[in-house]
Amino acid sequence: MDSDGHPHHIDRRRNSSGRALLSALVGRSGLSKGPRGSGSENGALRVLDIKKRMPSRWPNSPLTYLGRNRFFREPELETNLEEEIHHLTPEMQISPESVSPLQSALRQMASVLPNARTMSQLPRGRYPLEHAQHPRDTSAVSNDANIVAKLLWADAILAAQEKRFDQAFTSGLAILNIARSIGDEPIMESQSVRLFIDNQAIRIFERTLAQGPVQADLLESIQRQLEDEASQPLLLTAFRAERAATHRHMLAVRSGRWKYGLRFYHGRFANKLPNSWNRYIDMVIVSRAQPDYFRLMTALVEVAKLPVDKQLPQIRQLEERARLLPLEFESWFHSTAGAVNLFVRNKAYVRCAVAALAVERYRLIHGHWPQSLESTVPDFLPHTPTDPFDGKPLRFRRSEDGVMIYSVGTDGSDDGGKLNREDFLPQGTDVGFQLWDVPRRAQPWRPPPNADAEVAADPDQ
Repeated sequence: MDSDGHPHHIDRRRNSSGRALLSALVGRSGLSKGPRGSGSENGALRVLDIKKRMPSRWPNSPLTYLGRNRFFREPELETNLEEEIHHLTPEMQISPESVSPLQSALRQMASVLPNARTMSQLPRGRYPLEHAQHPRDTSAVSNDANIVAKLLWADAILAAQEKRFDQAFTSGLAILNIARSIGDEPIMESQSVRLFIDNQAIRIFERTLAQGPVQADLLESIQRQLEDEASQPLLLTAFRAERAATHRHMLAVRSGRWKYGLRFYHGRFANKLPNSWNRYIDMVIVSRAQPDYFRLMTALVEVAKLPVDKQLPQIRQLEERARLLPLEFESWFHSTAGAVNLFVRNKAYVRCAVAALAVERYRLIHGHWPQSLESTVPDFLPHTPTDPFDGKPLRFRRSEDGVMIYSVGTDGSDDGGKLNREDFLPQGTDVGFQLWDVPRRAQPWRPPPNADAEVAADPDQ
């Protein structure tokens, strides 16, 4: 048994009690629970209500037919506009050509946007959850969170551009609370969505502060919310969920209700057997591999309980053990275990954001940047946050145009605060949050250095 009282292996005589065992495997993730709180307090239910009231095609408006081979699309929040804004450094304003599509997209949402902004007041939630009949169907209603977060992202970007900095920050908090509305939903994909929306909120905070000042009390309030998010055991929830989901899948295969088609991995002998034997081949393969696989999955759950800076070395040891599994099980294990980098990176990014808001609050009070993160303790931070990748304090560096708070990132190497905001896990870069000196904020838009070359290379431009 592990420290949760979960079984290290699955006794095939007890497979008939799959539902009870599934609940045990999930642990404290609350599979059987309904939505947390009343409708007025449950942020998840508010997200679903907002999504229901949004036009089904938003943010992509339909094409208007103007004649043969001629179409016109109303101004909209297209993916390329999002990418253009994401490619800008935070202190740079968006281009004049980008403002109109944002305004148009938000006008379509005029009746919904005020309700979406109220998500800033709802830090908790849980979505209704029903497991589908098909074992591999992991879709969840929490996927609607991405759409509502995109609406608030557009609201925050435009507010920062128009110097409504407190509103931009409040919309960023609403985005953060949309991430938190996912709560401890026992689906690994849902926890990955939470990481993505966390990242979206922090980028809004960084861009807003790069454009102008935010009130100190609002900074403090959001810093506390980020501290709470940094404390959440998201990796533990994800690994427990994946362990339970895998058990459910294997029960379906062993009972003959579902085929994996595993014979592809098992060489010439299996492939010479009639196709009608597929189900039985699956049942044999799963029955033989299931105990060892679940020992490793339970070991993953135990690793997720360790201090975050101790997790990656333990994961690497488990990946070595996974090489003894059949090929497809080894592949599944590596896919699950590999997610740890994203979760640790999220922890680093949130901690950097917490420290950055504390540093900005220090600047507002004292009129200058602190000499180090230690200078913000205890008035602005309870303690110096540690880097989840190496257990050392987060790095603090003064630059020519501001300050940088950063983690060494997945490669474990201090690259001097070199950030890549487009790629979550690149080598040779760090993870961090940058603050600009006041005169260096809100710089006028200018095309990227390679924009002219791209236009010249494209004959359609």
